[in-house]
Amino acid sequence: LAIGTSGLVVADYQVPGPVRTFELMRLAITTSGGRQYLGAQSLSGGGAMEPVIGPITSGGLQFIYRDVNGAITTVPSAVRTIDLKVYSETSRPVTTLGGGVGALLSDSLALRIRVRNAR
Repeated sequence: LAIGTSGLVVADYQVPGPVRTFELMRLAITTSGGRQYLGAQSLSGGGAMEPVIGPITSGGLQFIYRDVNGAITTVPSAVRTIDLKVYSETSRPVTTLGGGVGALLSDSLALRIRVRNAR
């Protein structure tokens, strides 16, 4: 059952279990202050693309789609896992304990995501 929020009075509805909601989001590379970020934008609620992760390095966001055998695939229905890699750097130069000249430091994150309800 889907209901809208127009004229909705929560007390008028009794649900025998948990209520689940969702929001359509768009993720994309966006630029802010001359640096690249992973940005998010609500498609359900509107609004602008907002930076959420970063700054990221050039080519700092990678998605690799894999099938049931772990081989790289480009067929959407064959995707069973997604490898996500993010390469980021500090927003300002960092001076180390040794008193070295400030420099941007970088780090990375790698995740393997299993597609939910994939057969």
